[in-house]
Amino acid sequence: MGRGRSPQLSRQPGRSIGIVTRDVILDANVIVSAQLVQHPLAPPFRLFVAALGGPIQNHVSPQLLDEYRGVLLRPSVARRHGLSPSEVHQVVEVVRRFAIELSPPRSLVAAPDANDQHVWDMLAAYHELMLVTGDPPLLASRDFPGRILSPRDFVDRFLAT
Repeated sequence: MGRGRSPQLSRQPGRSIGIVTRDVILDANVIVSAQLVQHPLAPPFRLFVAALGGPIQNHVSPQLLDEYRGVLLRPSVARRHGLSPSEVHQVVEVVRRFAIELSPPRSLVAAPDANDQHVWDMLAAYHELMLVTGDPPLLASRDFPGRILSPRDFVDRFLAT
C-alpha cells in the first residue's frame, strides 16, 4: 500500500473474482427498512440482498452492528417487522458475516448527529466508502461530497437493471 492510500476494502475471502463491488456503509435505517418492507423492488431490500455476497460490500463498525440490533429490537419497530428477538439476532449475524468490520480511528470531522460519529469516522478513514442512508441530516451534509446517497439514488446509480 502506497503512501496516502487506504487499503482496498472489498477484498474479502469468498468474493467472486470479476464482480465489480461497491464499498458501502448501509446505515441502520436501510437495514431496518429492508426488514419492514421485504419487497424485492424496494431500494432498501435490494441493498440488503446485494450486500449478502452480491455487488456491494457492506462495512460495519461494532457500534453500527449494535445500532442495527437495537433499532430492530425496539418494541415499536419489532411490532411492524414481526421478527422475534432471536430472528433479529440472526439477521444482524448474517449482515455481520457478509460485512467487513472496521474499527477506524476517531475523525476530526464531526458528524451532524453525535450518535453517527462512528459512521463519520469510517467515511473519513476509508475514502472509497460510500454511505447509503435515509437520514435527512446525513444526506444534507457537505462533509463527504458524492459519497452519501439515499437508497433510491444508490440503486438507480449502481444497481439499475
